[in-house]
Amino acid sequence: MKQLKQLLSALQVKKYFIESFNFDITPKILYAKNGLASNHPIFSLDHNIRKSPAGKEFLVSLFIEFNKDIPKDKRPYNLAIILTGIFEFSDELSKEQTDSMLLYNAIPLLYTTARPLIKDFTENTPVGGILIPTLNFKEYFKDKLVATKKKGKPIRAKQTKGTIW
Repeated sequence: MKQLKQLLSALQVKKYFIESFNFDITPKILYAKNGLASNHPIFSLDHNIRKSPAGKEFLVSLFIEFNKDIPKDKRPYNLAIILTGIFEFSDELSKEQTDSMLLYNAIPLLYTTARPLIKDFTENTPVGGILIPTLNFKEYFKDKLVATKKKGKPIRAKQTKGTIW
């Protein structure tokens, strides 16, 4: 049997926290003629990756916002969460490996952490428990890469000035 140390990933979550959580309902929309309006989530997803000045830790933020494209007076509810994690690497990795692990591991880790947080919070509201679906992150990153290339910017970790946490 392998030792636990041999099984550890080079990318480790040092800490994660809810940076922001906003939720409110619009009763006249929520309580539609036929009872509660559907709580099927329409949400947008985005992320931000920042590198610590020392270069060993990365602050990764995941932004999830519901009903963003629906006019405010037509939304049954508003929900927005920013979940942030501090990630570090245990081994020396190349810049390409570091960027790849941050994108393809850190962001899905935060998303899977956000799912039960949203479900638990909304469980005792008129909306009922909202369990956001699992996602195909391969497609998410493909879309992000296309959008980023159109803007002429690389999709990689950014160096920040000063302390960020």
